[in-house]
Amino acid sequence: MRAKKEKSKEYYKNTNVPLFAVGEKVSLNDEKIRRGRSKKMSPPYICPYEIISVDVNITLQLPRMFTPID
Repeated sequence: MRAKKEKSKEYYKNTNVPLFAVGEKVSLNDEKIRRGRSKKMSPPYICPYEIISVDVNITLQLPRMFTPID
């Protein structure tokens, strides 16, 4: 069991972690197919958004239409 644990640690160390910084622009993958359009002709990403904070999660500055309603 310890050997398996050490091997999984090695796999974890070899993963590529994307590094993001506050202020960078990123694009979101848009998998939604809108009515009247084909998936082939739809753009795969939606406009770039700015990163506000980077913790365990990344917080983006989204337009008002994307913000959740409490």
